[in-house]
Amino acid sequence: MIGLDIGSSSIKAVVLELKEQQFSLKNFSLIEMPPQGADLSSSIKKALSSLEVRSPIVNVSLSGQPVIIRYAWLPKMTERELTSSLHFEAAKLIPFAVSEVNVDSCILKQDASNNKMLVLIVAAKKEAVSERITLLKNAGINLGIIDVDSLALINAFNLSHAADKNKDLPKAFALLNVGASVSNLNILEAGIPVFSRDIYIGGNSLSKKISDFLGVDLKAAEARKINPDKDQQEGVMPAVEPVLSSLASEIRISFDYYESQGASSVEKIFLSGGGSLLYNFKDNLTRILGIDSDYWNPLSQVEFAAGYDAEAIKSCAAKFAVALGLAMRR
Repeated sequence: MIGLDIGSSSIKAVVLELKEQQFSLKNFSLIEMPPQGADLSSSIKKALSSLEVRSPIVNVSLSGQPVIIRYAWLPKMTERELTSSLHFEAAKLIPFAVSEVNVDSCILKQDASNNKMLVLIVAAKKEAVSERITLLKNAGINLGIIDVDSLALINAFNLSHAADKNKDLPKAFALLNVGASVSNLNILEAGIPVFSRDIYIGGNSLSKKISDFLGVDLKAAEARKINPDKDQQEGVMPAVEPVLSSLASEIRISFDYYESQGASSVEKIFLSGGGSLLYNFKDNLTRILGIDSDYWNPLSQVEFAAGYDAEAIKSCAAKFAVALGLAMRR
């Protein structure tokens, strides 16, 4: 199974094999996104060809403005009844005409005492779905599943913690995946998602601020963003403070909305994504929000194929959370 995460700054792909309920990493690929106007399908071919898998079936995802995720309490019904009424229910929740979107749903949990159920409803613009299908066809790829970044992230996180008996997760916690241009925010209760949104602040905003503040090009800003020399560290934080504050403000607004529904308080934030590798990102987010933040390892429950050099991907595992979640889908 292959998960392909087509981001705004890089393309990530992983190959997983499932044997007796255990995932094994067979290979991975990480390449930079081609310049604007270049042939993206050629870059995707390049990323997948290095995986050395014949006739691969690839799972991909969407995020951003073409995708709407909603959580709704509906009267208790069967899966078949939900499927029949899905477009009617979706029309009340999404800002697009139902005729313009592909819609899917999942029953997350039941409230028997009130005869209701919590349902996840996802809508994606048909135009965006068609563009993704055409892109993969042009690259000669057999498409498996089209998922959503946030949900792939949740699946990867839940797997990484499924067998971890020693880690007690808070009742309510958040997953923040900081991409290059979009950050995915999810709130979970006992492993079940209850809130999701995309925030249009990411690693590119941080790099641009460092570039402008220090008068260096974007490539140099990227290097300083993640691993600044000791004499550069004092220059990085003043540069990125406004971006961190804006990101934290959007996160706080989301938490306030969630908690206003009579829900539990968010007690911890789990971080992933290339943008989260900013120098002192974890500590500064904790400082601004007053909520404990920490990284999680998407590979914690994944074995490595015999003879495979795991260090190559371990050093950048945070970038592969979405790709891993996609590769876990069957």
